[in-house]
Amino acid sequence: MEVSTTSNWKTLEQFEAQLRGDPAFRTKLDAAEPDYLLAREIVAARLAAKMSQAELAHAIGTSQSRISKWERGQETPRVDALRRIAKATGRQLEVRFVA
Repeated sequence: MEVSTTSNWKTLEQFEAQLRGDPAFRTKLDAAEPDYLLAREIVAARLAAKMSQAELAHAIGTSQSRISKWERGQETPRVDALRRIAKATGRQLEVRFVA
């Protein structure tokens, strides 16, 4: 397994700024705010755990490309996958509806 280094990691804010600079992503963000917020939480949990996409994928039994799709909002993970992400990153999963 390849060992990742943190020297080329971006902060979540840097990652978001890069994505928001992409007009196609910006259009999608405006149309799919809840999906984006979920994707953002997945990225935040992974980065806080200092895990690469490949490491998270291995920990939860999926592929790196699937993690990438979830983080880009191209796919929405099922609740069982969210539970595995939470466990692998040392987080708790919380789902709520807000008025």
